[in-house]
Formats: sequence, C-alpha cells, structure tokens
Amino acid sequence: MKVTQIRLALLVASSAAVTVLSVAAPAYAEARVYQWCANHRGSMECYYSSYQQCQASASGWGICVENPFYRPERYGAPALRSNRG
Repeated sequence: MKVTQIRLALLVASSAAVTVLSVAAPAYAEARVYQWCANHRGSMECYYSSYQQCQASASGWGICVENPFYRPERYGAPALRSNRG
C-alpha cells in the first residue's frame, strides 16, 4: 500500500469516528431528570413528572419526594415547587 492510500484510509476512518461520536453525544446529553421520586426504604425510583403520577405508582409501598437533582430551568418549566394536593 502506498503512503497516499494509507493517509486516505486514516482520513476516512477518523471522519467516520467523528460522525458516529457527534451523533451519539446529543442523545446522552438529553437524558431527562424527572421531578418526583418514589422512595421506599432508601430505594429511589425517579421516573415521575407529576406528584399524582408518583402517588399512583408508590401507593402501598413508598412515599413520593422531590428529586434533589431536578432543575426545572433545564426543561423549560417554571422554577416553582409543584402543588402536591
């Protein structure tokens, strides 16, 4: 193989790697942090966007608490605490 062919192969491989990484990175960056967690004896399940949704799921086995990692400004929500009633 000539030096030119090797350089071309390296250029194509590195371009493909950059393309794959740039497509995969935004998906990871968009991971959602939900506002409510169901807590049962220290086990936290933070998959709920409303208090009512959490209550329905945790009924009989746990309590609902606000997720300490939730930042409403990241998701376009107002920075107010939700009504639990």
